[in-house]
Amino acid sequence: MSEKFEAELLEKLDLLIKLNVHSNINPNASQTDSIIRLRKMGLKPKQIAEALDTTQNYVNAILSKTKGARKHG
Repeated sequence: MSEKFEAELLEKLDLLIKLNVHSNINPNASQTDSIIRLRKMGLKPKQIAEALDTTQNYVNAILSKTKGARKHG
C-alpha cells in the first residue's frame, strides 16, 4: 500500500469513528456520563476529547476521578 492510500484510509476511518461516537452520545447526558460511556466503548481519551470538543487532560481527569469513586464506592 502506498503512504498516500494509507493516510486516506486512516482519515476515513477516523471520520467513521467520529460519526459513530456522535450517534452514541445522548444529548441529555452530562459530559461525565458521555466520557464514561465512550471509554467503555473502547475509545481512547484523545478520541473522546475530540468527539466532545474538550481537552484530553479534562477527559483524563474525569476518568481518574470516576475510577477512584468506583474503587471507594
